[in-house]
Amino acid sequence: MSTISESLGFTTSSFELLRDLIQLKTGIYFDNGKAEYLADKIAPRLIENNLTSFLDYYYKLKYEDDSNEWKELINAITINETYFYREYPHLKVLVERIIPDYFQKFPQIPLRIWSGACSTGEEPLSIAIAINEAGYFEKYPIKIFATDLNPYSIEKAKQGLFRERSFRAFPLELREKYFTKEGNLYKIKNDILEKVDFSVKNILDFNELPFLYLSNIIFVKNVMIYFSDAVIKNFIDNLYSRMTNQSYLFIGISESLIKYHTKFELTEIDGVFLYQKK
Repeated sequence: MSTISESLGFTTSSFELLRDLIQLKTGIYFDNGKAEYLADKIAPRLIENNLTSFLDYYYKLKYEDDSNEWKELINAITINETYFYREYPHLKVLVERIIPDYFQKFPQIPLRIWSGACSTGEEPLSIAIAINEAGYFEKYPIKIFATDLNPYSIEKAKQGLFRERSFRAFPLELREKYFTKEGNLYKIKNDILEKVDFSVKNILDFNELPFLYLSNIIFVKNVMIYFSDAVIKNFIDNLYSRMTNQSYLFIGISESLIKYHTKFELTEIDGVFLYQKK
């Protein structure tokens, strides 16, 4: 824990109060082992608000109707680490197998793809690029939606400007094809950016997202670190109950749903494991 956090009186009780309030508001959960991490992330918010203790910050969050402060807090405690073509085998299976199979069965029904917890947009834009490379936008009705809890991340995604580190797994020829250099940043071409409908949403807000849960293909990757097992179980069960039959769920390559006893069926396609509602 940093010296600043210690000087602001970070105690076990203040951690538990803040942790529980954050979970109640956002669904994001910090276990006891992440107390110091949470303290160090929150400490700058106390200083910015001229507060002298974590308890004071808890009272501010709980009793003041300050949506902007919640926006700042969410930005502070979430990790916006992503890049183009991350876990590329998922994209390969999507464009080579799943999309052609879908339109062979349902040639007139639009395909809906949802990238939940999309951070700054690299994942849904990678999906759009892969689909465009396959020539599917010209052949099929495909809609891509992307959401994230962090308003700052969605703002960046809508701008379509990315730093060099976002391209560490992305082919150079595709960067030259789909991006133009603007100073130290790269701007994605508008015709690809416009293929993705970005919005600020909490993936746990089941009442707010009914149309997204009906998506045929859902990407919710590398987000389980944010939630308790109980929240994840509830989320997965809700996904299953609301998704259409013959739909697919992609989670991170290093993630698994085994311990949640889900009704989704683990499926292997060309060496890639994903979940399916049949």
